[in-house]
Amino acid sequence: MPRDAIHPYGNVEHRDVHNMYGYYVHRATFEGLADRSPGDRPFVLSRSSWIGSHKYAAVWTGDNYAKWEHLQASMAMVTALGLGGQSLVGADVGGFFKHPDSELAVRWYQLAVLAYGFLRNHAHLETPRREPYMFDEPTMLKIKAAIQLRYKMLPLWYTVFHEWASAGLPVVRPVWFNFMSDPETLTDVDAVENEVMLGDAVLVRGITAPLSEQSAATVYLPQGKGWYEMYTGSFVAPGKHPVQLTLNEIPTYFRAGTIVPLKSRMRRSASCMVMDPLSLQVYLDPTSQSAVGQVYMDDYKTKQHEDGSSFLKVQLGFKDGELTALSTEGTLPAGVSAEIEKVEIFGLTKPLESAELTSKGTKQALTKPTSKALAAGGYVATLKVLPWVDLRHGSEWALKVA
Repeated sequence: MPRDAIHPYGNVEHRDVHNMYGYYVHRATFEGLADRSPGDRPFVLSRSSWIGSHKYAAVWTGDNYAKWEHLQASMAMVTALGLGGQSLVGADVGGFFKHPDSELAVRWYQLAVLAYGFLRNHAHLETPRREPYMFDEPTMLKIKAAIQLRYKMLPLWYTVFHEWASAGLPVVRPVWFNFMSDPETLTDVDAVENEVMLGDAVLVRGITAPLSEQSAATVYLPQGKGWYEMYTGSFVAPGKHPVQLTLNEIPTYFRAGTIVPLKSRMRRSASCMVMDPLSLQVYLDPTSQSAVGQVYMDDYKTKQHEDGSSFLKVQLGFKDGELTALSTEGTLPAGVSAEIEKVEIFGLTKPLESAELTSKGTKQALTKPTSKALAAGGYVATLKVLPWVDLRHGSEWALKVA
């Protein structure tokens, strides 16, 4: 309809109510699904949305093109929608119209797995097939690696989505949202236009031009305790940094002083991962040699978490060489794993020589951690936790390393 068409009740222009139609359609769909399957969480996807749509539907950003410019624009779109309350949102990976070449497809996946709350490849009926296996093998393997990273990071995504559902914090955020005391996050072109954050722990720099035009990029890392490069584990100080680019990954960093929950076993789907144990990556504050983080989990299906049952939220802390649960809230059903099988600690000042698990008052020596030096200084240690630590046990466990 013409945007200035007048609706009779109150003489309202159509432009003011157009998206309300979409809102009521997906709200009605959500409520119908909820009535059909009481207790389950309906999933509804909509292109049209309005204030309040975040309660009823995921949203995608519409009919984009397989263009580098549209990959660039998607970062501003998903963060703006997140600030407006809609965090289950994403752009069509690879573009809806036209067909991405191999490099654009790889770069789009590499950004999307870290920056899109709603992730899918979606294209027009008349475009060529573009499943990952339709590309040449090197391209397919790069796309596969990106998708596997998304699966590995699902525990972090789920925890950050809980923060959105419970406190209204956007899942994917502009950099300034977490660093309001750093004025560079409001003025630096890379921080504003090219970088986004997943929660307050992960910063990713999108690459939105081919290597033939951009063989290096600059990254602005906000002021604070520092950062750790995702793929090498090396510590990087705050500030502006040049980065040489390869097609294997895009610049991504974990914030120093954080503990990140992951799942390292590769499965066919998220539903196959429910009983898999967790891995924790501890990124130490280089000054205090400490870190904090949290993990949230529930039954992934019902609404029982809303009434205070069937969920587990654990605040984790690492200090003075000891990993503990600072607080534990909720009760998790037996059909969901809450165990830790591995801990990686980044930013150590020396290799680790020993590890000890205390569980319900009993101490047990663990296998000596494997330590290696990092290129930029410091060490990373990998600790195999056997027997597994069950996070349900709250303060009844502690993991000490030396």
